[in-house]
Amino acid sequence: MKKTILSVLVFITIAIAIILYKNEIILKRTISPTLLAGEKAINFLLGIKDSTYYELNNFMDKFIVILAFSDETPMSFKTENLLEDFVKNYLFKRKDILLFNIKKQGNFVVIQEKTNLLNLKYRTLFKKIPSAYHFKTYPTLLIIDRYGIIKILYSGYSPTLIKDLFQSLELIK
Repeated sequence: MKKTILSVLVFITIAIAIILYKNEIILKRTISPTLLAGEKAINFLLGIKDSTYYELNNFMDKFIVILAFSDETPMSFKTENLLEDFVKNYLFKRKDILLFNIKKQGNFVVIQEKTNLLNLKYRTLFKKIPSAYHFKTYPTLLIIDRYGIIKILYSGYSPTLIKDLFQSLELIK
C-alpha cells in the first residue's frame, strides 16, 4: 500500500514538473525578443497601395530602410520634426532610402512613408506589428541595410539625431 501511494506521488510530481517545464517553454516563445544591431529585421506589412501589399522584405536589395517608431509624447513629436527636416534637406537627394514613421496611437499604429517615393500610408492595430517592435522607449529608430540587417538601433530623443543619422547613412552601402 505504501509503495502504491509513493508511486502515485512520484508520478504526480513528475507530471507537474513536465507541465511546468512545457509552460515555461511556451512562455519563453511568446515573450518578445529584443532587437539588436546586426540581427535580421522582422518582416511586417508597411502599407497597401493600388491593391498591392508592401512588406519590409519587398524593399530589400533596393533600399536602405529607416523605421522611426514614435508615440504621442513630446519627445516623439520633436523627433518627428527633426526627421521632417532630414527628409527635406538630405533624403530628397537619395532615392535609395525609404523612411517610415510608425506612430503608436493607443491601440492603433499609423505607418506613413515620409520620403514620398511610394506615398504609402497605412493604419492597423498595434498588435498586428510583430512584438519585437513593441519598444519600451519611444522614439526608436532602426536603420536597416539592403540585406535586411539592422545596422543602427537609436533609442530616445537626441538633438544630434540628424547628424548621427547622416553619419550612419554615409557608412552604409
